[in-house]
Amino acid sequence: MKRFYSSFGLWYCTAVFGICFFSCTSATPDSSSAATISDTASDSAPAAVVYLSSDDTVPEGTEFQEGDEIKTDDGMMLKLSDGSDIELDKNTSVKLSGVRRTGAGNETVLKLSRGAIRSRVDALPSRARYSVVTPISVAGVRGTDFSVTYDPVPSNATASGVDNSDVDVFEGTVEVEQGDNSVSVGKDEGATVSGRMIRRRAIIEKIRERWDNRRHEIVERLRSRLGAGPDDDIRELLKERFKNMSPQQREAIKNRLNEIQEKVRQRAKTAVERAREHREAERNQREKRVRENRQERRNER
Repeated sequence: MKRFYSSFGLWYCTAVFGICFFSCTSATPDSSSAATISDTASDSAPAAVVYLSSDDTVPEGTEFQEGDEIKTDDGMMLKLSDGSDIELDKNTSVKLSGVRRTGAGNETVLKLSRGAIRSRVDALPSRARYSVVTPISVAGVRGTDFSVTYDPVPSNATASGVDNSDVDVFEGTVEVEQGDNSVSVGKDEGATVSGRMIRRRAIIEKIRERWDNRRHEIVERLRSRLGAGPDDDIRELLKERFKNMSPQQREAIKNRLNEIQEKVRQRAKTAVERAREHREAERNQREKRVRENRQERRNER
């Protein structure tokens, strides 16, 4: 299962876009969709793209822009523009508060107001940032696999009368913050944030099992749509489906992907140019201060 997801992200756009745009009757989301969806004709590159979904209101290929809020009726998987993969549980609400490339590196901030989200984040550069924020906690990472659950209503497991947030780490390390308090949580560990308290604990196995079951359900839904048997390789079936499309359909998909990739390249180029301008401005300021200091010393003499 892990191998499927790690390799799927490299070419999912071509195959799944082909299915959603030319094989699925639900490729155009209804205006009453439970998710807030940005205009796909936007000049900016999408911040996230759905590549597997069990939510009929948000089909594969749906694009979201920075600032959009996604509200799910059922689970889905998305690829972020920073390369990370996220899974959303059913009845989840998350805002793509910040998914951008800056001169210092990628900066991704996801605001979870209800439900659960699982993130798979590759190792980040030293100045890059990835965090999942709830009203009572912040989970920041450098590269890991973890989930964050936020329940604005007290869960049955506690009688605290306050909101609860759970962070469970499957790989890597997560820094959990609440106000001035912070706890480092490693692999197979977790933390519960309740009110102003952070309690470190062992990972909740039921949460791990729930995510495993959620992934299985989503993949089986895709398998059913492809008419795949239990022993069939989904990746090969998707490739075959794409090859069997008409030349016009394949060309349309490739053109759309090239358009998105060009937007991403332009965004990266702009970020590099801004970083260069910033460094030049700082250097000019330093040189100016040096000249002024020298002139002051000469005047004092």
